[in-house]
Amino acid sequence: MIGKHRNRHKRKQTLASVYEYFCGTCDRSFQNKEDAALHRMQLECRQKTAALKGIDVTKDCKMCHAVFENLVEYKQHVFAAHPGMLHK
Repeated sequence: MIGKHRNRHKRKQTLASVYEYFCGTCDRSFQNKEDAALHRMQLECRQKTAALKGIDVTKDCKMCHAVFENLVEYKQHVFAAHPGMLHK
């Protein structure tokens, strides 16, 4: 476990030395703070951050009562299975 943490920390240090701005959740680095901020606002990154913090991110479909791991999977389901629910 400590070795895994050490490797992740070392990778973050390497990323930080390449680009000044990085995402601690996704281990991605960015050339400027604007790109880093835009990345952190993306749904996938927010979902990962919430899951790491222990926040329940599951979503229930009101039409068929299926349960999804996160909002991304739920939206994909609604688009495929219930297109009439989508706003036009």
